Amino acid sequence: MKIDIAVVGGGSAGIAASVSAARQGASVVLVERLGMLGGMGSAANVHTICGLYRLRKDESEPLIPSNEGFPQEFADLLLQSGGATGPFRMGKLDVLMHEPAFFARVADKVTREQPGIRVLLHSEVMGVIRDEGGISCLEVLSHGRTLEIHPMAVIDTTGDAEVVFQAKAGT
Repeated sequence: MKIDIAVVGGGSAGIAASVSAARQGASVVLVERLGMLGGMGSAANVHTICGLYRLRKDESEPLIPSNEGFPQEFADLLLQSGGATGPFRMGKLDVLMHEPAFFARVADKVTREQPGIRVLLHSEVMGVIRDEGGISCLEVLSHGRTLEIHPMAVIDTTGDAEVVFQAKAGT
């Protein structure tokens, strides 16, 4: 399979990278080893999203989004779905509280509705083939079969740099 971009890891960063790349016209394959998207926000039951809002000295200052792009769009979708509330002040941070199942649903919705993205759940990178130009092929185990993905670029959002590790190991 030849594509523009392979994104490995379907957490917040992988979702944002996939959707943003597809919106720019790239063909994208999003590889996620679990059976759902969302990473820590869905699978690990992390119920808060931090970093959406600029730091404030106190609650009298206006709440300003840190990034009005995709992160805010995703937060708004969570709020509209009824799967999030807030933002709430926790110490010096303003955070959005969310339900992990809703996080996974919204992640599925935004990737499914964006043309140009193919999501591979229950899939894992088992090998990385390099050439002089970088990574030329990802060998992905998906539902019991091996797929060869030939991307122009790879974005590793696994959280533990799995693709980088395999590329350096020469596997």
